[in-house]
Amino acid sequence: MAEEKKMTYEEMMSRLDDIIGILERNEATLDESIALYKEGIDLANKCDAKLSDVEKDVRFILNEQGKLEKYHEDNSGTDQ
Repeated sequence: MAEEKKMTYEEMMSRLDDIIGILERNEATLDESIALYKEGIDLANKCDAKLSDVEKDVRFILNEQGKLEKYHEDNSGTDQ
């Protein structure tokens, strides 16, 4: 069994765009459409997880002293 190549975020988004186009144009049989829909949901979840990981990385910001500091959100829904 061949090892699946890990797709980049951009590759996943491109494939997701392809799937959406195929489904919108009704270019697939019912069975193919179901398989594509499942693949699309999986890709969307992976993209969401990737964005969440990137967001965590971006939350490190420079403070006035030039030190890296973890960014925190308060519980009111506004950022500090």
